[in-house]
Amino acid sequence: MVRLMDLNPEQREAVKHRDGPMLILAGAGSGKTRVIVNRIAYLIEQGVNPEHILAVSFTNRAVREMEERVADMVNNRKVAKKLTLSTFHSLGVRILRTDIDLLNYPRQFTIYDPSDQLALIKRVMREKRIDEKRFDPKYFQAEIAKAKNEGQEPKDIRDIMLREIFLAYDDALRTCGAVDFDDLIRLPCLLLKNHDSVRQRWSGRFRQIMIDEYQDTNGVQLQMVRELASIHGNLCVVGDDDQSIYGWRGSDVENIRQFDKHFPGTRVVKLTQNYRCSGNILDAANKVIEQGVGRYHKRLWTEQDNGALVGMAVLADEEGEARFVVDHLQTTHFEEKRKWSEFSIMYRTNAQSRALEELLRNERIPYKMIGGTKFFDRKEIRDLIAYLKVVNQPKDEISLRRIINYPPRGIGTATIDKLSAFAKQRRSTLYDACLHIDDCSTVGKAQRNAINDFTEMIENLKGKVEEGRSLALIAEMLISAVKFQHALFKEYSEVKEAKKRVDNVDALVNSMIQYEGKADKPSLSDYLDRVSLEPSGDNSEEEDEDAVMLITLHGAKGLEYPIVYLVGMEEGFLPYFRIYESDTDIEEERRLCYVGITRAKQKLILSRALQRRRFGRMEDREPSRFLADIPPKLLHPMGIGGKKPAVTEEERDEKFKSFFSEVFGMLEKD
Repeated sequence: MVRLMDLNPEQREAVKHRDGPMLILAGAGSGKTRVIVNRIAYLIEQGVNPEHILAVSFTNRAVREMEERVADMVNNRKVAKKLTLSTFHSLGVRILRTDIDLLNYPRQFTIYDPSDQLALIKRVMREKRIDEKRFDPKYFQAEIAKAKNEGQEPKDIRDIMLREIFLAYDDALRTCGAVDFDDLIRLPCLLLKNHDSVRQRWSGRFRQIMIDEYQDTNGVQLQMVRELASIHGNLCVVGDDDQSIYGWRGSDVENIRQFDKHFPGTRVVKLTQNYRCSGNILDAANKVIEQGVGRYHKRLWTEQDNGALVGMAVLADEEGEARFVVDHLQTTHFEEKRKWSEFSIMYRTNAQSRALEELLRNERIPYKMIGGTKFFDRKEIRDLIAYLKVVNQPKDEISLRRIINYPPRGIGTATIDKLSAFAKQRRSTLYDACLHIDDCSTVGKAQRNAINDFTEMIENLKGKVEEGRSLALIAEMLISAVKFQHALFKEYSEVKEAKKRVDNVDALVNSMIQYEGKADKPSLSDYLDRVSLEPSGDNSEEEDEDAVMLITLHGAKGLEYPIVYLVGMEEGFLPYFRIYESDTDIEEERRLCYVGITRAKQKLILSRALQRRRFGRMEDREPSRFLADIPPKLLHPMGIGGKKPAVTEEERDEKFKSFFSEVFGMLEKD
């Protein structure tokens, strides 16, 4: 049940809005998820059919949180299950599974992840005799992704070689019965735009649409949203242009800034009360972001106490900075009886973590980093998933090539090349060539027998899927048939490592059991979709672990911690040295700094080094331009740390004196 009186006036206004476009500008820590959940529940209370409500976010974690909170609020799991709460890519899959045949793709398509994409691009390059040493396949991968995210087709590309690779890559995807991650938005857009019946059906179904983190949308996502809202115009988007930090991967801050022009008659509601940060931290954040260009004007405020001043430490070098942070963290942990998980150390680039990790290990302080190898990225899991992909869609050549000789069965590279030539001669897929291998005279008898055994196993498993057998049972049959566990012990000579990988295989089978217990209509195709759509940025693993969090500023978006150390506050790190290309890039770096500051709830400590080692020699470092935006009265000087000064004592004292004389001089003027 919605309790409107528990909301502040702006939140209440946003929740009660029903028809027509609305932009909710939700500042950092302003309770936007609360507003989204309450608005969904309010629409249901007002008689809107839950099947007509669509809410879209960017991560599975955000979607899961929405699902749980909506179910609790409406106090009816059956009603909550009728809602469509989804990521953009999951929504794209839903549309494609229904209508992709209109684009001449099979409905039983496979979703290629970035490593599959790269493998396919490399194959295309080999076929076109383009040397990988001269032309980086990752360049073509990035440029194709960029083009797709901007809604471009191969014919729109000016660069001749890139256009040819793009076209051949798209053709190869279609031949493999596959789409890539970017196609999950691009292809639904083509369907909605070019097939009126598709647009009418989906726009007619979703009559109330909500989009979270709208500042992170790109060109094709904007187009998708426009098409879905085209019939009724009931579109509510939630976001903050001050937190738009993903321009490097295609998001366009102008989507949120131009929303009222894209959707005339927009109602704009600003959520400016912050429930996260103490007063001093929030004041520092406001001062940094106020200097931004072209932003929606909004100043966050809080009813919380001012709290501690923002710490400012100037250190001799990176080792000194790391020593200061770890010492301060350790002291605070013991003196204030804090959990390790209450601390986070944030930085602009992963390379900055080296000295910090080394010291944390030496001091036996538990820590974790976001961005390690995720479960579904582990080799043994990718191998098993590749088998299941081939069972689901035998046209999937990339997966087929991955597992046709794993575990080793005597089908080497030379045999695969002959098999590929045989497929080309037959004008068939690679798997079809496997099925007719006895007609191929160039492949030896032993290899033909191995290929026949392989296809017999795949066909047997396909039959089990068609019979509707349990996915976990099918996986266990596969593991047994290929002697997968035996292969792992053979591949990894260290028993402990092999056992760990066998445990991962068991965990995969268990995940299938859990999936089948929860899914309304479990199927191999749907399970593989869910695996493909589990993004590496969700960071849901080991959330309850008591450990210090080391994380990049980009990875910190959406998170919060009682105590935050923001290290490397220098020109070259923040803003990053590669960013000095345009004012637009600098503005995004400013927003990144703002995001970092607003992750802190109670204490924020900024640090920088006077010198750092670069390319084997020490270089002087200048303070970040964003430090100059923070009034000195909000700063608490915390002194120099580090055991080994990178400069002479006289130089160090002079630099330190100069910095803080400037700070205190400004304090006196104030």
